[in-house]
Amino acid sequence: MRYVLPASCRQGLRFGSAGKMPAARWRTFHLPKIKTKKPLDPVVNYRVYSVKTMHDKTFQKIGQAAKAAAVGVETVRFYEREGLLPKPKRSGAGYRLYPPDTVARLRFIKQAKQLGFTLKEINELLSLRASSRANCGHVCKQAERKRDEIDGKLRELRQMRRALNNLIKECTGEGPLSRCTILRAMEGK
Repeated sequence: MRYVLPASCRQGLRFGSAGKMPAARWRTFHLPKIKTKKPLDPVVNYRVYSVKTMHDKTFQKIGQAAKAAAVGVETVRFYEREGLLPKPKRSGAGYRLYPPDTVARLRFIKQAKQLGFTLKEINELLSLRASSRANCGHVCKQAERKRDEIDGKLRELRQMRRALNNLIKECTGEGPLSRCTILRAMEGK
Protein backbone atom coordinates (compact mmCIF):
# COMPACT_ATOMS: atom_id res chain seq x y z
CA MET A 1 0.00 0.00 0.00
CA ARG A 2 1.35 3.43 -0.87
CA TYR A 3 0.72 6.57 1.22
CA VAL A 4 1.64 10.18 0.58
CA LEU A 5 2.79 12.30 3.48
CA PRO A 6 0.88 15.64 3.66
CA ALA A 7 2.88 18.81 2.92
CA SER A 8 2.28 20.14 6.44
CA CYS A 9 4.10 17.11 7.87
CA ARG A 10 6.95 17.16 5.31
CA GLN A 11 8.05 20.72 6.03
CA GLY A 12 9.51 20.02 9.46
CA LEU A 13 11.38 16.81 8.50
CA ARG A 14 15.18 17.05 8.28
CA PHE A 15 17.46 14.20 7.38
CA GLY A 16 21.22 14.18 8.03
CA SER A 17 23.59 17.06 7.52
CA ALA A 18 22.38 17.79 4.00
CA GLY A 19 19.16 19.34 5.29
CA LYS A 20 15.93 18.14 3.76
CA MET A 21 15.53 14.77 2.11
CA PRO A 22 15.46 14.89 -1.72
CA ALA A 23 11.92 15.38 -3.04
CA ALA A 24 11.87 12.12 -4.99
CA ARG A 25 12.53 10.02 -1.85
CA TRP A 26 10.34 11.58 0.86
CA ARG A 27 6.99 11.98 -0.86
CA THR A 28 5.84 8.36 -0.67
CA PHE A 29 6.34 5.46 1.70
CA HIS A 30 4.94 1.94 2.03
CA LEU A 31 3.27 0.29 5.01
CA PRO A 32 3.33 -3.47 5.50
CA LYS A 33 0.03 -5.38 5.13
CA ILE A 34 -1.29 -6.95 8.32
CA LYS A 35 -3.59 -9.98 8.14
CA THR A 36 -5.37 -11.02 11.33
CA LYS A 37 -8.54 -12.86 12.28
CA LYS A 38 -8.18 -12.46 16.04
CA PRO A 39 -8.86 -9.29 18.00
CA LEU A 40 -5.96 -6.92 17.58
CA ASP A 41 -5.82 -6.20 21.30
CA PRO A 42 -6.16 -8.86 24.01
CA VAL A 43 -8.03 -6.43 26.29
CA VAL A 44 -11.72 -6.80 25.38
CA ASN A 45 -12.85 -3.43 26.75
CA TYR A 46 -10.68 -1.54 24.25
CA ARG A 47 -13.09 -2.62 21.46
CA VAL A 48 -10.47 -3.07 18.76
CA TYR A 49 -11.49 -6.08 16.66
CA SER A 50 -11.02 -7.41 13.19
CA VAL A 51 -13.15 -6.04 10.35
CA LYS A 52 -15.42 -9.11 10.17
CA THR A 53 -17.56 -8.07 13.19
CA MET A 54 -18.43 -4.73 11.56
CA HIS A 55 -20.09 -6.27 8.49
CA ASP A 56 -22.96 -8.24 10.00
CA LYS A 57 -25.72 -7.82 7.37
CA THR A 58 -28.62 -8.77 9.66
CA PHE A 59 -28.17 -5.73 11.89
CA GLN A 60 -28.31 -2.04 10.97
CA LYS A 61 -26.40 0.90 12.34
CA ILE A 62 -28.45 3.74 13.81
CA GLY A 63 -28.21 5.92 10.69
CA GLN A 64 -29.41 3.12 8.42
CA ALA A 65 -32.38 2.29 10.66
CA ALA A 66 -33.31 5.97 11.03
CA LYS A 67 -33.17 6.56 7.28
CA ALA A 68 -35.26 3.46 6.52
CA ALA A 69 -37.94 4.61 9.00
CA ALA A 70 -37.77 8.28 7.87
CA VAL A 71 -36.87 9.60 11.32
CA GLY A 72 -33.78 11.33 12.69
CA VAL A 73 -30.90 9.63 14.47
CA GLU A 74 -31.59 11.66 17.62
CA THR A 75 -35.21 10.46 17.50
CA VAL A 76 -34.02 6.85 17.55
CA ARG A 77 -31.76 7.59 20.52
CA PHE A 78 -34.64 9.36 22.31
CA TYR A 79 -37.01 6.41 21.79
CA GLU A 80 -34.30 4.12 23.10
CA ARG A 81 -33.91 6.25 26.26
CA GLU A 82 -37.70 6.34 26.73
CA GLY A 83 -37.91 2.54 26.54
CA LEU A 84 -39.85 2.38 23.26
CA LEU A 85 -36.93 0.59 21.61
CA PRO A 86 -34.92 -2.17 23.28
CA LYS A 87 -31.26 -1.50 23.98
CA PRO A 88 -29.35 -2.57 20.87
CA LYS A 89 -26.27 -4.72 20.87
CA ARG A 90 -22.96 -2.97 20.17
CA SER A 91 -20.34 -3.67 17.56
CA GLY A 92 -16.71 -4.08 18.49
CA ALA A 93 -16.19 -0.38 17.75
CA GLY A 94 -19.15 0.62 19.93
CA TYR A 95 -21.72 1.29 17.19
CA ARG A 96 -25.35 0.54 18.00
CA LEU A 97 -26.53 -2.44 15.93
CA TYR A 98 -30.31 -2.69 15.58
CA PRO A 99 -32.15 -5.88 14.62
CA PRO A 100 -34.23 -5.90 11.41
CA ASP A 101 -37.59 -5.43 13.21
CA THR A 102 -36.45 -2.03 14.55
CA VAL A 103 -37.50 -0.22 11.36
CA ALA A 104 -41.04 -1.62 11.60
CA ARG A 105 -41.18 -0.61 15.28
CA LEU A 106 -40.00 2.94 14.45
CA ARG A 107 -42.66 3.23 11.74
CA PHE A 108 -45.30 1.99 14.21
CA ILE A 109 -44.25 4.65 16.75
CA LYS A 110 -44.26 7.37 14.09
CA GLN A 111 -47.74 6.41 12.85
CA ALA A 112 -49.12 6.22 16.41
CA LYS A 113 -47.75 9.71 17.14
CA GLN A 114 -49.47 11.03 14.01
CA LEU A 115 -52.75 9.61 15.36
CA GLY A 116 -52.25 11.60 18.55
CA PHE A 117 -51.02 8.92 20.95
CA THR A 118 -48.55 10.01 23.62
CA LEU A 119 -45.28 8.13 24.17
CA LYS A 120 -46.75 6.51 27.29
CA GLU A 121 -49.79 5.33 25.31
CA ILE A 122 -47.55 4.09 22.50
CA ASN A 123 -45.54 2.10 25.04
CA GLU A 124 -48.80 0.55 26.26
CA LEU A 125 -49.76 -0.32 22.68
CA LEU A 126 -46.37 -1.91 22.10
CA SER A 127 -46.80 -3.92 25.31
CA LEU A 128 -50.23 -5.08 24.14
CA ARG A 129 -48.78 -6.01 20.77
CA ALA A 130 -46.12 -8.17 22.44
CA SER A 131 -48.48 -9.75 24.98
CA SER A 132 -49.86 -13.21 24.33
CA ARG A 133 -52.93 -12.47 26.50
CA ALA A 134 -53.99 -9.26 24.73
CA ASN A 135 -56.49 -9.20 21.89
CA CYS A 136 -57.90 -6.73 19.41
CA GLY A 137 -60.49 -5.56 21.95
CA HIS A 138 -57.78 -4.17 24.21
CA VAL A 139 -56.32 -2.14 21.36
CA CYS A 140 -59.79 -0.96 20.33
CA LYS A 141 -60.41 0.36 23.87
CA GLN A 142 -57.16 2.34 23.71
CA ALA A 143 -58.21 3.82 20.35
CA GLU A 144 -61.69 4.71 21.66
CA ARG A 145 -60.16 6.50 24.66
CA LYS A 146 -57.90 8.50 22.35
CA ARG A 147 -60.84 9.39 20.08
CA ASP A 148 -62.88 10.57 23.09
CA GLU A 149 -59.95 12.68 24.27
CA ILE A 150 -59.66 14.27 20.81
CA ASP A 151 -63.43 14.95 20.76
CA GLY A 152 -63.12 16.76 24.10
CA LYS A 153 -60.28 18.89 22.78
CA LEU A 154 -62.32 19.72 19.66
CA ARG A 155 -65.25 20.89 21.85
CA GLU A 156 -62.89 23.15 23.81
CA LEU A 157 -61.43 24.55 20.58
CA ARG A 158 -64.93 25.30 19.22
CA GLN A 159 -65.79 27.18 22.43
CA MET A 160 -62.56 29.19 22.17
CA ARG A 161 -63.38 29.99 18.53
CA ARG A 162 -66.89 31.22 19.43
CA ALA A 163 -65.48 33.41 22.20
CA LEU A 164 -62.90 34.91 19.84
CA ASN A 165 -65.59 35.51 17.17
CA ASN A 166 -67.70 37.42 19.72
CA LEU A 167 -64.70 39.56 20.75
CA ILE A 168 -63.88 40.32 17.12
CA LYS A 169 -67.49 41.34 16.39
CA GLU A 170 -67.52 43.76 19.35
CA CYS A 171 -64.23 45.39 18.35
CA THR A 172 -64.48 48.37 15.99
CA GLY A 173 -60.83 48.19 15.05
CA GLU A 174 -60.41 51.92 15.63
CA GLY A 175 -59.40 54.12 18.53
CA PRO A 176 -56.66 53.97 21.15
CA LEU A 177 -55.53 50.72 22.80
CA SER A 178 -57.00 51.84 26.11
CA ARG A 179 -60.48 51.39 24.58
CA CYS A 180 -59.80 48.11 22.74
CA THR A 181 -62.62 45.71 23.63
CA ILE A 182 -60.50 42.60 23.00
CA LEU A 183 -57.71 43.68 25.38
CA ARG A 184 -60.27 44.84 27.98
CA ALA A 185 -62.00 41.43 27.82
CA MET A 186 -58.68 39.65 28.34
CA GLU A 187 -57.92 41.90 31.32
CA GLY A 188 -61.29 40.93 32.82
CA LYS A 189 -62.84 44.43 32.58
